[in-house]
Amino acid sequence: MNVLNYFENTVSKYPNKIALVDNENEYTYSQVMDKAKKIATVIKYQNKKPILIICNREVSSIISFWGTIYSGNFYVPLDENIPLKRLKAIVENTNPNTMILMKNNATIEEYCLAKNIQIIFWDKNLDNIEIDDTFINNIKETMLDIDPLYMVYTSGSTGTPKGVIKSQGSMINFFQSFQQTFSLNQDDIFGNQASFDFDVAAKDIFLSVFLGAKLVIIPKKCFLMPIELIKFLNKFEITILIWAAAAIRFVANSKVLFKKKPEYLRKVFFSGEVIQIKELQQWITNLDGIEFVNLYAPTEVTGNCMYFSIKELDDRYSKLPLGRTFSNIDVMILNENNLPICENEHGEIYIRGSFLAKGYYNDFEKTIENFVQNPLHNNYPDIVYKTGDIATALNGEYYYVGRADNQIKHMGYRIELEEIEQMVYTGFDKIQRCCALYDKDKNIIVLVIQKFSEEEINVRDILSTTLPKYMLPSKYLWIEKIPENSRGKLDRIATLNYYKGYGEI
Repeated sequence: MNVLNYFENTVSKYPNKIALVDNENEYTYSQVMDKAKKIATVIKYQNKKPILIICNREVSSIISFWGTIYSGNFYVPLDENIPLKRLKAIVENTNPNTMILMKNNATIEEYCLAKNIQIIFWDKNLDNIEIDDTFINNIKETMLDIDPLYMVYTSGSTGTPKGVIKSQGSMINFFQSFQQTFSLNQDDIFGNQASFDFDVAAKDIFLSVFLGAKLVIIPKKCFLMPIELIKFLNKFEITILIWAAAAIRFVANSKVLFKKKPEYLRKVFFSGEVIQIKELQQWITNLDGIEFVNLYAPTEVTGNCMYFSIKELDDRYSKLPLGRTFSNIDVMILNENNLPICENEHGEIYIRGSFLAKGYYNDFEKTIENFVQNPLHNNYPDIVYKTGDIATALNGEYYYVGRADNQIKHMGYRIELEEIEQMVYTGFDKIQRCCALYDKDKNIIVLVIQKFSEEEINVRDILSTTLPKYMLPSKYLWIEKIPENSRGKLDRIATLNYYKGYGEI
């Protein structure tokens, strides 16, 4: 089975059912298939090549994804506001023949012309296309589940774009396990929040189609006006949210749930970074009977590999555990001696199983550095992904601690900077953002805190009651807003640069 088999099975069951909705358009499943096949016919001369798609928040972007799949190629979603420098780096990495644009973009068009890249315009090139059924049927018959499905770019700690390739089989396996765990159905209505170049969005796109459900794209402006966001969710009777943690935090911090409630929600999934208990508590307090699910996986895993389901919170949890693994995926947390961690011990997360990505596009060296032989044995090839994420075991649960990149050696101790941040969030309800940095020149820990009032509270005194002395920051810097990246995640590099500009390094 490949993803087109799943897609066409849904089309045969629900040809006239609305599949995709945006602010101005809606398409049935049969209309999506028709448009997708036209796109495939336009780009049919290629095979298993990356097709770059400049996305906006309209259904045309998703239909272009399916058109690319029908053509036997794999799609690479890029945001319409992508900086030209980053686009050039991705083009250098992929060497594409074709790019699909949703609308005119003079800068990108000029660049494509100079690089001899074919441009397909969604609104200009498809009207008079006659579908080549012979070509498309051949693609469906020869397509394998190991073939690439899509590729997303992640900057990584170095800032250099890396293309992570997801296979068709990994998405199918994830869907089967996710569906088995959470019992979603064809009557569900998904409310998409994540931009399409963000891996979170792939869950909306493929889960909704495999189920025969409806996917509604939430306009960006709704995330500037919380009341309008809740009204939108109610207007379209949204039942499923698979959102980035930053969006969950935005709603919580707005306090909108005390004023107006989503009326149709059944399940809320979130991932991307650690969400604080106090932020989730607002959702749980105001919305009865809804299942909330904390999801974990790096970009190098299709979908997610671990989940923790919550319907109510109690005093057992000061932060959210990673929870259980999905079926057909295995998570190992190993110490420096490559042994499973014990209680209160830290270790690195390794992942194995059918959800793993294929590796990095045109970067074999990086692929074999991170996708390695299982360190527990050498008996046969058993590839695992070495995540660089650190976790710990407490009271029978596993908890995310931070990135190995953010681990320092200070005063003879190994310290996770993100553990300091977690203690700040636990001890201070009003602090929404903070970032622990290490000043190597001065050999001190610096805590940068986002202001929440004119009064700067004495954070050090409180932290001294919960952290050992060697983990206490030596300097505290209050700023108006902690930098965030395009995903709404804490931007550590930008925060460090701010600190440098502040004259401290």
